[in-house]
Amino acid sequence: MDSHCRYGSPNIHQDLLEKDLECCVNTVARRMMQFFRYSRRFDPDGFVPGRDWAPQAAQTHFVPHVFSAVQVRALLNEAQRLRCDLRARPVIRILILILYCMGLRLGEALQLEIGDVDMGGRLFLIRHS
Repeated sequence: MDSHCRYGSPNIHQDLLEKDLECCVNTVARRMMQFFRYSRRFDPDGFVPGRDWAPQAAQTHFVPHVFSAVQVRALLNEAQRLRCDLRARPVIRILILILYCMGLRLGEALQLEIGDVDMGGRLFLIRHS
């Protein structure tokens, strides 16, 4: 909105103003949602509004990429060849396997702790999704 006013044509169309306003409201709503989610890390009972509070777009054009078995093997092989601390290589390998086999997002996988893994029950507890 400021950019339209700054270089201001006095003939700004109403639909352009409405589109800018909608964009601003959505941006503010998204930022507030991020803040609420962040604050919930420190207060598990903290308020996080539902999706009805800040509706999302009904359609998305996102198409996920699904790696083939050959591509996953190539990633695992490259993880073994990384020039890094030798102790990091198995961690990176495990991270790749967790991401691929369980379909976790990177943030979910990085927040896993040893206590979240039940080897006997073959379960992972995903706390923050």
